[in-house]
Formats: sequence, C-alpha cells, structure tokens
Amino acid sequence: MLGILRECPVLEELTLSLRPAANVETSRKDHPFTLAQLRSITFVSLSFSWTLALLKTIRAPSVRSVSLYLNLSDPAHLLLPIIKSARTLLSTLIDTQYRVSLTISPSNLEWNCYSIGAGHNGWNFEFTGWGQQPVSELVELILLEKDANRFPPESISIDLEDSGDSQFSQLLEKLDGVERIHTFSVSRCGLELLFTYMSGRTTTGEWGLPELKNLNLYDCYYDPSRLLSMILARYGSEESEEDDISESRRDRPPALKEMTISHAPDEADEDTIDLVKDIVGDDCFYFYEDVDR
Repeated sequence: MLGILRECPVLEELTLSLRPAANVETSRKDHPFTLAQLRSITFVSLSFSWTLALLKTIRAPSVRSVSLYLNLSDPAHLLLPIIKSARTLLSTLIDTQYRVSLTISPSNLEWNCYSIGAGHNGWNFEFTGWGQQPVSELVELILLEKDANRFPPESISIDLEDSGDSQFSQLLEKLDGVERIHTFSVSRCGLELLFTYMSGRTTTGEWGLPELKNLNLYDCYYDPSRLLSMILARYGSEESEEDDISESRRDRPPALKEMTISHAPDEADEDTIDLVKDIVGDDCFYFYEDVDR
C-alpha cells in the first residue's frame, strides 16, 4: 500500500478502509515521502499498525482535513504513538486560531479540532475511537501530554454522556491543570462529583474548571442542595457580594456566561431552580422541561 501511494505524487484525497487487511509490522522502517497536493485524509477502521505506518510515513504539507475512525480494542501500546503522530499532522494543519471539542461516552471518544473564522481556508481534524480503552486515559493522552500545548486552542468544549461515577471521577482527575475549558456539558449522569469538583480548589490549587463559561446539564440526577451549594461557592453569598474587596471574593472563578438545565416535566425542584436563577442571573440562566424519556 505504501508503495502504491508513493507513486501518486499528485494525489489530493486519500480515503482508506482496510479492516480485512493483515497488520503491518510496526518495527518496519519505511522512508517518509511527501504527497505535496494531498488535502484530505480519511482512515476508517484501519488497524492500529496500519494507521501508525501511514501517519509516520506520509508527509502532507497541504492537508486541510484529517479524519481518523479507529477501533480502540487493538493493542493499547500502539495508541500513544498514533496520538502523537496524529498531533504531528495536527501541527501541520494549525495556521489559525482553533477550538477543541471532546465528546465522551462509556466506550467512545470523539476528538475534534477546527479552525475559527478561516472561511474557505479553514481546516478540521477529527478522531473518533470506539472500544474498551479507558476513556480517561485517552483524554490524558490528548490534553496532557507535554507537547500537547505547543499550539494551545482558543477554547475546549467537553461533552460527557451516560457516564458512571467511576469514569466521571477518573475524568475529572485528568482535567486538573488543563487550561481553556470553556464549555462543559453533561447528559444522563449523576452530578455529585461534578458539583464537588466545581465547589473548591483541586490538587493544582486552582478551582475545578476555573475558566468555565458555559455549563449545560441535560437529564441528569442530583441533590438540589448540592447544585445550590456549588453555585454559592463559586458566586459567593449576598453578604460576600457586599464586600467586593474581600480576599475570598477576588479568589472566586469568573461568573458563568450561560447555564442551561433541562429536565423532564415536573421533575425539577423549582424552588432551587429559582434560587440558582437569581444568583446566576436571568440573562444567562436557561431552564427547560423538554426531556422526553
């Protein structure tokens, strides 16, 4: 396969799906070659070994779109080199400000990076993995490897779906020290761990999600008093608001720009919702009873 691609120097789009193919030796040393006009790369269900061989061998200085769809049940020791090679491609793409979004479910991860305001010169990078790899470890590989912030994103958005307490706890531990998480969305999860995490300082000495601007909670279960406690911890009580020069006031994280809570009809504690709305503000708090189970 690599030999065929090497003979296609004017190739502009590459899409490969080689699920039935035999693995390629990961120790094999193929000399890198350049496909100068290649603008789009898509790998679907390739084995880790083939994905790694292709990413390490092909040089694509003009690429604008990269999409990788992988089964994470392949040998785990190849995943880190794949992420690092994918980042090498990503560094080729980055020539404008960009955003990162992560969508996480019990056994799936979607990692998307896309340019901001670049018009027809925009670019995108998409990594979708499914299988049994620990998702929290994948998040650590993506966000916390020491070379991950060579090109820091403008903002990071995380969407967590159907997560149990164990996975949620492991994920929150990995987020300590990650900068520019501006949006955090949770669907169909318990929120006790999140509210505790957001209510004070973590192991880094910073507040949990210290730069958060948007919090979206959809069809989640929680103790209403814990929601109110978290909001009071981040915003302060009415007494502390009267003393703007107090140290505790200055040390709190910035106020949310938008908070959205969605429940099934007649399910929410409306008294608590009203109190939270009063603290957060009418202009940035949204409550819906639109969940249809």
